[in-house]
Amino acid sequence: MRVLTALLLVTTLLGCQSFTDPLGRQDALESSQKRYTEFVRWGDLERASRYVEPESREQFLKRVPDFEHIRVTDFDVQDIEYQGEDEVSIVVTYHGFSLLHLVERRFREHQHWVRDPGIKNKWWVTTDLAQVLGEVRSGS
Repeated sequence: MRVLTALLLVTTLLGCQSFTDPLGRQDALESSQKRYTEFVRWGDLERASRYVEPESREQFLKRVPDFEHIRVTDFDVQDIEYQGEDEVSIVVTYHGFSLLHLVERRFREHQHWVRDPGIKNKWWVTTDLAQVLGEVRSGS
C-alpha cells in the first residue's frame, strides 16, 4: 500500500512539472497575456492595467474614457514571436465597434511582453492600445 501511495505521489508531482519549462515562465506568460487580453475584450482597462509596464500605465489609463464607446465582440491572438526566454511580441486582432459609428471594425494591438529579471514569473506588457483606441473611436 505504501509503495502504491508513493508511486501515486511521484506521478502526481511529475505531472505538475514541465520538463521543457521547469520555471514555468511560458505558463506565466500565457496566463498574463490571456488575462490582460480578456480584460481588454470586456472593457475593463483598470484591471488590464495591472499587466501594463508601470512606466506606461498612466498613459494607458488615460484612454479609459475612449474605451467607454467601444464594444469588443471577439479577439484572435496571432503572430507570437519569441525573442529569447524573457521577451515576446504578440499581435492581437480585436473585433468590435464604436458606439459612435455603429460599424464593425477590426483593430490590432501589438503587445510586447518582457519578464522581470531573475527567477520571478511576472510579465509586463508594453502596448500601442492607447493609440489604437483613439483611432477606433474616431472612426479612422
